[in-house]
Amino acid sequence: MAKIGIDTGSSANDGTGDTLRAGAGVINHNFNEIYNTYGDGTNLTSIAGTFKSNSLGIHTLRNVGLGTSTSTSILTVLGNVDINGITTITQLGVIGVTTTQHLNVTGVITSSNITGTSATITSALVGSGVTINNTGLDAGIGAGIVTAKEFYGDGSNLSGIATLPSRVVVSGASTSIGIGSTAKFNIAGYKSYNLFKVGITSAAWVRIYTDAASRDSDITTRQEQTDPTPGSGVIAEVATSTAGFSTFIMSPGVIGWNNDPVSVASSIFVAVTNKEAAAGVTTVNLTVLQLED
Repeated sequence: MAKIGIDTGSSANDGTGDTLRAGAGVINHNFNEIYNTYGDGTNLTSIAGTFKSNSLGIHTLRNVGLGTSTSTSILTVLGNVDINGITTITQLGVIGVTTTQHLNVTGVITSSNITGTSATITSALVGSGVTINNTGLDAGIGAGIVTAKEFYGDGSNLSGIATLPSRVVVSGASTSIGIGSTAKFNIAGYKSYNLFKVGITSAAWVRIYTDAASRDSDITTRQEQTDPTPGSGVIAEVATSTAGFSTFIMSPGVIGWNNDPVSVASSIFVAVTNKEAAAGVTTVNLTVLQLED
């Protein structure tokens, strides 16, 4: 409401002005107006441009730089700030004990909760319509996690995002094997994998196993023309008497995995029996697709 003045009369001591009691009432009325506008009726909560914590929020009839395009000074809020709805921000300063950090935003932020302590924003719920400028979003130096249900890009500018693996060739070689003798070795591969092809550099009988114990048992008890017992740990086997390089296509692909409690989890266990006419080294090349970290 409008300011009320004290009637001082037409001239000094002419008896036409307000009485002392009426004048005191006007003074009290004006002070009540101030304390109700900038406080809780008893205490002031806004002093010298600094707004203190108030459960009633901020109430003002004048521009203080909120929602205007002509703000010229800083609004400092001591306490919590709750933002509901759509807010356009050009600079948000989070003041800590000794330093000030700034969050530079271009676009529109939809947020129901922005919280932080000691110059660090710890939680921000960001809605749709947000444009991150070309300096990017920094989650920390060498660390930090950005969590989202979905990521979008132009096909070239998202980095560090998990992608589907491609098939690769992993290889291993035996020591020199005598005619009809068997050697065993491990190939560095994956904990689990899909096996597409088996390539060998000489005539041989090659077996692939889930673990070392299954390999040791199989090579001492089973002949080449005998099928392995289900559950014996044999993943796949190929054999040829043709000298030189041979490739075997696994159709359909075979799922392999490491079941060894002792060895490196990525080891693929192989046994090779030499079917050449002379002793020699056999290299085994496996075309595989990683299925598990």
